[in-house]
Amino acid sequence: MVYLLLSILSSTIIAITFKLQDRLGIKLFPIIVINYLVATIMGFSVLRVSWTVEQIITRPWVLTAFFVGIMLIIGFFVIGLSIQRAGISATIVASKMSVVIPILFSIIAFRELVTTLKVIGLVLAIVGIVLTVFPSGHERRKGQLLLPLLLFLTLGVIDSLVKLGQTQVEEQFVPLFTALSFGMSAVIGLGISIARRTLMELMHWREIIAGIVLGLANWGSMYFMIQALGKSGLDSSVVFGINNIGVISLSVLLAFIFFRERLSRVNWVGVLVSIGAAWILSAV
Repeated sequence: MVYLLLSILSSTIIAITFKLQDRLGIKLFPIIVINYLVATIMGFSVLRVSWTVEQIITRPWVLTAFFVGIMLIIGFFVIGLSIQRAGISATIVASKMSVVIPILFSIIAFRELVTTLKVIGLVLAIVGIVLTVFPSGHERRKGQLLLPLLLFLTLGVIDSLVKLGQTQVEEQFVPLFTALSFGMSAVIGLGISIARRTLMELMHWREIIAGIVLGLANWGSMYFMIQALGKSGLDSSVVFGINNIGVISLSVLLAFIFFRERLSRVNWVGVLVSIGAAWILSAV
């Protein structure tokens, strides 16, 4: 359960960092690239076993790690386009609802037991998520449906791949799995920076600080999630549900406390429903 709480905390730090980035006018792409570099370094730095390329290259989880890395950078671009063309509200709802995909993947692929209590908890979790991020105003823009739908699928695939990787990777190589995943994203990000001739943007001190914080949190969210999936004693579908509920509820509450973001009655109901869903799921 400790790993699950650490994963929730790490993911919440990511959300708060993005919020600060937007408010402080820090450029987004440079901190994304720096974040992947830092996360890659973290993965290698905590690795406590020796390894060689020959030993690792044939492991099935290596390919999974590379696919995770590719999907992470794709997800970043989809998020950016979705915010621009569909609005931030639709983007947030799509990103949070994507938890449905890894939940279904875990139940179907790994034949997890489906109980009445689990179904009630998962349904309440989805309802709570929707109500918590429910926008106060209605945004209609070009691409409102297509881009959020693409984001929903992209983020859902990423979480499902992380679950697949958790079943493949040996415990001692979990840090290496994260390093390879983020390393692939870092290589792609650096390649794009070179093509766009924006490498110097990586040298600005505000971007460096934000990128380091984001990278540490990003690495922690994946590393602790993999550990939670393997060691919490809970079904993966339950872990994904509790994690998403925790991140959303904590992010919303911190935004209310520190950024004075007002919540509607519907949002507060969503928070309460989410807490109830988390309690039910933890008891499954």
